Amino acid sequence: MIQLGTRWAFRATPPSRLSPELIGTIGEVEDLVLAEGGEAGSDPREAMWTLTWLEGKPFAALEFSTAAGVEYTVTVHPTTGAPEILASDSEPESDDWDHGPSRV
Repeated sequence: MIQLGTRWAFRATPPSRLSPELIGTIGEVEDLVLAEGGEAGSDPREAMWTLTWLEGKPFAALEFSTAAGVEYTVTVHPTTGAPEILASDSEPESDDWDHGPSRV
């Protein structure tokens, strides 16, 4: 079951219904993104987060690609419930199999 979520701006306060640990992990991703910079000189401070829920599990996706072409999602581990960062290439190689996002 998917629940409707919400959106908020980069570096703005995330929704209060997220755990403090998950909010801290979102801050870590924002620090990473600021350090890496954006593709073609894009400014991460103009990026938006989108929060959705799948089977009660939060997925906060940052709508931004870093200079290295990486996009980040913050969620919780399905077994431990601990916050985790997923990183994926925004433009996978056409001749390479897409194995989904990798955990950071």
